[in-house]
Amino acid sequence: MSLEEFYESISGDLADVRGHLLTDERVTKFVKMFFDDPVNSQLCGAMENDDLESAFRAAHTLKGLAVGMGFTALYDASYALTEALRPNDSGAPSDPGQVRPLFDKTEEEYDKVLEAYNTKF
Repeated sequence: MSLEEFYESISGDLADVRGHLLTDERVTKFVKMFFDDPVNSQLCGAMENDDLESAFRAAHTLKGLAVGMGFTALYDASYALTEALRPNDSGAPSDPGQVRPLFDKTEEEYDKVLEAYNTKF
C-alpha cells in the first residue's frame, strides 16, 4: 500500500500534510509517531471511568493530532466528541446524550486508521 492509498483508505488529506511536512519520509515518520502517543488510551480510560473532564482533554488532544496528520475522518469524529464533552457554564458536558455515540464513532475512525497503518507499515 502506498502512502497515497493509505490516506485514501482513511479519508485523509495527504496533500495538506505534505504541505507542512514537505517529504513523504517525514509524513511516514509522523504517521508512525502518531501511534506512540497515549492519547487514545487516555480517552478510552477516561470514558471507561466516566471521567468526562479527562475525556474532554483527551478528545481535544486527539482532535489536534488528527488534524495535523490529515486524518480527516478521525478529526471530524473527535471534533464532534470534543464539542459534546465541552463543559457548559455549569461544568457539565454540553451534549451528554451524544457523548457515547460520538465516542464510539471516534473509536471506529481511530481503528480504521490503525488498521490501515498496520497494512501499510
